[in-house]
Amino acid sequence: MKTYRINEWDKHFENNRTRVMDELRWVPVPNKHDGEGYKTIMAEPDGIIIYACWHLILQVASKCHPRGTLVRSDGTPHTARSIAIKTGCRSVDHVQRALDFCSTPEVGWITCICDENESERQANVTRTSGERQSSGDVLNGIEENRREEKHTVSPAGDGVCPFSFEQVQALGVKHGFTPDQITEFWNHQVRMNWTRTITPTNRIVMKTPAQLEDCVIRFVDIFAKVARMQTDPDEIPATV
Repeated sequence: MKTYRINEWDKHFENNRTRVMDELRWVPVPNKHDGEGYKTIMAEPDGIIIYACWHLILQVASKCHPRGTLVRSDGTPHTARSIAIKTGCRSVDHVQRALDFCSTPEVGWITCICDENESERQANVTRTSGERQSSGDVLNGIEENRREEKHTVSPAGDGVCPFSFEQVQALGVKHGFTPDQITEFWNHQVRMNWTRTITPTNRIVMKTPAQLEDCVIRFVDIFAKVARMQTDPDEIPATV
C-alpha cells in the first residue's frame, strides 16, 4: 500500500506559530512562482487543476499526524479517493493526477512510499515474469524450429550435444518432471551421445526439437527409476 508524504514539510509549511499548535486550522504556503516545480506543473495542459488539487492535499496533510504525511487517524494511508471525499473534490482522478505528478522527479513535492510487503510483492512479480519470459523464450524457440525443420532421422551422432540444458529443463518442466529427473536424463543422454534409445541398437541421433521432446516424454521418468534402483540401463527395452 502506498503512503504519500509532503517533502520538507517542516521547512516549507511550518513556522514559529504553527510549530506550537497541536492542531492547525490553516497552513502557511510559500507565495513564490519562480520555482522549477511550480513552472513544471503550470506548463501542463491541466496544470491549474494539478495546482488546485495540490493545495487540497496540503490542507489534508496539515491535519494528519504526523503533519505532512498523508495518513488517516487510524494510521492507514490516505488515497486519492479519501482525499477527494474529505475535501469535497468531485474528481478522484484529478486528485490522483496531482499525487502522481507532484511525485515525479521533475516536481519533487511529494514522496510516494511503498511498504515492505508491497515492495516484496512487486519484486516477486518482476522476478516471476522474468522467469516465465525466459522459459517461454526457450519453448517458443523450440516450437519455431519444429515448424521449420523436417522430422527426419539423422545418421549416427558425433557425440556433440545439440541442445542446451536450459532447453531440456524447460521441456521437462513443461511435462511435469522434477529437477532431479531432468538432471539424470541430461547426464545419461550426454553419456549416450544424445541417441534416442538407451540401448546400442536402433540408435537415432536427436537433431530436431521434436526428437528432443519425444525423448524427454519417453525416457525422463525411466532414467530416474534407473538411478534410484541402480538398474542396468541395458535391461530397459528400447521404444519402437
